[in-house]
Amino acid sequence: MERGERVTCRRRAVCRVLCVPWVQVTLEPQMQGVFEELLSQAGAEIYTRPPERFGLPIGKELAWSEVTEVVRAQNELAVGLVSLSTDGAAHLGLPLSTKVVLRPRDRLVVLADE
Repeated sequence: MERGERVTCRRRAVCRVLCVPWVQVTLEPQMQGVFEELLSQAGAEIYTRPPERFGLPIGKELAWSEVTEVVRAQNELAVGLVSLSTDGAAHLGLPLSTKVVLRPRDRLVVLADE
């Protein structure tokens, strides 16, 4: 890609998962190893999991930082939330101070080994 070329993605979630790492490595080549690990077959995999799997309360306001800590305690990394109960949107890279209310059909986007 030459300087000044524009990359466009039609689907926002696809762009964030596929394009952002590519652009990040272009801007910061030292990050290549990190993304190779995340995106390789041997690296962590991306899953969507119900909040109940982690014992998170449904219908109660939580800070995203609380959600990530509970998930981390089970050796997984929460990277986003899919709001299936409302708009179906994927919310990735939430600031830790973001307040969320988990609903029964919502799914957490997590990185995990299995």
